[in-house]
Amino acid sequence: MPVPIAKETSYFECVETHFDRLIHYSLDRYGSTRSGLWMASLDIGTNEMLQLPSEQAVNDIRYVPGAYWYADQPMLVAAHAVAARSACKCYSDSANEYLRTWGHLIGQNSHLDDLQSFYWHASGDQFRSVPLDKRIDFSHTPAWETMWSVDAKNTERLIRGEVARVQTEKQLTPREVLHATVSLAWLATKTDGSHPADRRQIERLLKDGLSSTNLRRRVMSRDVSPLPFRFAVCCLDNAGRLESEDLNSMGTGHADALAEQIVSQFSEKSTAPFVVSRSTLAIGESLLSFFGQLGSEASQHAAIQIGEAVAQTTRRPDEEYSDAEIYGRAIHFLVRASKLLANADLMDRAQSLADHAIDRLFVEDCGMFRSRVGVDRCDAADGIGYLMLALLSLDREDPTEHSCFSF
Repeated sequence: MPVPIAKETSYFECVETHFDRLIHYSLDRYGSTRSGLWMASLDIGTNEMLQLPSEQAVNDIRYVPGAYWYADQPMLVAAHAVAARSACKCYSDSANEYLRTWGHLIGQNSHLDDLQSFYWHASGDQFRSVPLDKRIDFSHTPAWETMWSVDAKNTERLIRGEVARVQTEKQLTPREVLHATVSLAWLATKTDGSHPADRRQIERLLKDGLSSTNLRRRVMSRDVSPLPFRFAVCCLDNAGRLESEDLNSMGTGHADALAEQIVSQFSEKSTAPFVVSRSTLAIGESLLSFFGQLGSEASQHAAIQIGEAVAQTTRRPDEEYSDAEIYGRAIHFLVRASKLLANADLMDRAQSLADHAIDRLFVEDCGMFRSRVGVDRCDAADGIGYLMLALLSLDREDPTEHSCFSF
């Protein structure tokens, strides 16, 4: 059994200790062969894969009895950040072995084109489709740079397969189109323009995404979706690199309109109280990106309003926060907002919320994080990697600054 850690650990030490347990006690050893895959659902008391009765396992939407690559994306980025900061390659080596194993398994199962929809069943030694009610809807693009460092050729194959699926299938969601676009744009930075058609494809996907009726309806709805904001950020990110005035104009126009919409909603007296959620925090991150790239008054004002609203929720954290992903998203947003908006109070609120998260989620006797309040388990589906990345960003460079993955 692992040895309990000392009291009064720092944010970094908590994250590092969790990884120590993960890479030594929580790897795949449940089928006919052992591998370097990380298990997606852990019993933090034993640091081993959580075992549930079959009926309970079916009904538990967070339980995944194996390795779930898509859900582990923020964890993979965090492992490389911990390795760099600690000067111990054991963490990045473990992440690379995970990716090497996963890439080999995917290569043997070329029919798996939607990587969000499958996990490796540890005891059954096979890929299984994740039931629809268990799909991990994190709304993030994979951290392709982590896999690229292990197998560049396979990474390019997977990205191009994702783009091809967007081109041929008719029932894809705007979110899937966005992820394929971001992935292809990232790949273009690695292939150094050797595929001229990629530039035209990226521009076409972004224009289609921003102008689609579905997205326009979402923008105008009361329950604002983060997707139009993300498409606008992607437009701005790629306008300069692609030397596209059209993308720059579209991205700027949409960014300003979206920011003004947020300002308007906050000014309406009938607006419901602000609720901290994946969507509101993702929108906040996009507004910070708008302000960072455009410096517009509207994006600044909107970012300030969401920043103040999130800061207020940290004064009643027991009511607003319970799972690792929401803690992580809120902490990360506050840290980034503090820097971009030059607001020291937001950094204080981020540290206060981080302390609260450590108090409620880090179990010192086990040396691991629980992924939500009230359970002695850690599920990748609860976004534990988001919390780890946020804690790492509190006193050093943001680990996602140069990643394809983003909050």
